[in-house]
Amino acid sequence: MEIKFFGNDRQYQNLKPEWNKAVEKVWASGQYFSDSHVLELEKTLAQLCGRKYAVSLSSCTDALYFALNSSQAKKTLVSNFSFLASATGILRNAGAPSFIDLKDGEYSPSAREYQKVLNQDNKVDSLIHVSLFGECALNFEAENFAKKNSLFFIEDSAQSFGSYCENRPAGNFGQASCLSFDPTKIIAGTSGAGALLTDDEEIYHNTLRLRLHGRDSRNGEFQHLGYKSLLASSEAAILLLKLKYLESYIQRRREIAQEFNNAFSSNPFLITPHKNQFLDEEFPQHVFHKYVLTVKNSSRENLQKYLKGKGIETRIHYPKLISDEKLFGLESQTPNAKAACETVFSLPIYPELKDEEVSYIIKAVNSYFETL
Repeated sequence: MEIKFFGNDRQYQNLKPEWNKAVEKVWASGQYFSDSHVLELEKTLAQLCGRKYAVSLSSCTDALYFALNSSQAKKTLVSNFSFLASATGILRNAGAPSFIDLKDGEYSPSAREYQKVLNQDNKVDSLIHVSLFGECALNFEAENFAKKNSLFFIEDSAQSFGSYCENRPAGNFGQASCLSFDPTKIIAGTSGAGALLTDDEEIYHNTLRLRLHGRDSRNGEFQHLGYKSLLASSEAAILLLKLKYLESYIQRRREIAQEFNNAFSSNPFLITPHKNQFLDEEFPQHVFHKYVLTVKNSSRENLQKYLKGKGIETRIHYPKLISDEKLFGLESQTPNAKAACETVFSLPIYPELKDEEVSYIIKAVNSYFETL
């Protein structure tokens, strides 16, 4: 049996009639940017996340940079365990990152980790809080810490869209929130699509200017240097279609994750996601953008090789600290983040996985550990 890590091809087949109809409508209109689909998508995202404004962009990477541009930040706290793009916007904004460790047992920093660095550096003026793998459980704590210390707060919810921190949705925290719809996400576009959400009118207008060469939408004048970061109308049409199925996508991911947890929670070599993340159906704490195991006292590379031999594609998110990447090359004291880099392991999880495939993955993982 062959099981891919992503199921975008299956999702297309399931949505093919609706998908083709949506994009053909765009092609026939001849308006490939800034049409009604884009405006409707922005309105829908703002409503889903409880925000006043949403600006669609060509990537979440741009959203993070544009948020930092609005903040005029110079020294920014950011997790050392994430995809590189969580921190590259800091450099693009001529700022300096200060890399933060993870809370013990979590994949995001808590206020305690942020405070440790703030105690040593009074030049910090901003914070990017990264919610990894499909949950945003520490968002309240991070937001309150930022308010207490007068830091510009940016929520990186590239992976947590659809999840809740208590009764507030991801995308609702801080001065600006950044979303991703690239092909790896729960709502997967066909490009690197993203969005910036905010309640601040000036951040909103600054983002509109930056995404179109510095043009002010209120008077048409090009006021400063900007970029080209427009979302194609066809992409917006696809994302609107998929947003209709957001709840069912999340429900299926949680069902699969629960099956994995039931199968692996008693395995002494594995640490599974917290059980309480499955309890609330109305406000899901975890939407399982990734299903991530911690592999203890064993070589995850051997496990990955074994599963590959069984036809199961897996991934490691993330094998290196951001600070260790050549682009940054900085010394950091982030032992929990380092431990995560050395032990995390991601299994396939997407709505189109069949029950027999989920069972096959479980059987294959268990059979590997039976050989140890």
